[in-house]
Amino acid sequence: MHLIGGCSLRWCLEKAKSCFFMAFNAILSKTGRCASEPVILSSLRSKCMPILLHAAEACPLLGRQILSIEFTLTRIFMKLFRTESPNTANECRVNFGFLPDKYQISIRTAKFLRKFIASKIVYVHCLSVTRASRYMAYSCNSRKIFNLHVSCAMSFITIFDN
Repeated sequence: MHLIGGCSLRWCLEKAKSCFFMAFNAILSKTGRCASEPVILSSLRSKCMPILLHAAEACPLLGRQILSIEFTLTRIFMKLFRTESPNTANECRVNFGFLPDKYQISIRTAKFLRKFIASKIVYVHCLSVTRASRYMAYSCNSRKIFNLHVSCAMSFITIFDN
């Protein structure tokens, strides 16, 4: 992610989306249309999604940026399943177990903040508590479903950490 100049701290996702599409097209060029959809989606999940969501947990993203990430993945599903309908692509996402990106980002942010707060460095710990409290205050004010995100994220973290 690249910084964009302005009155507030903002991030540019164009390079990440470009690299994501290049990685996915590389997978398709290697496998062709011979591989089944679950195999391609497994490669997408393990190789391409980290490219798209890189540093999203540490960067405050705007709603339109999250929707842009959502459409990027929707476009991949539209291409993979040869459909013109975003609704069909989103249904395929649900059926193949891909969480919506806003939930993936919330889970990654909760993991990041948990590790950041657990840091042993005193200066980093003070900053992390401030960052976590600002994130929670921002999320509570702007997103009414923050408590649902955090509880889901913490349950996922607990499951995956054990």
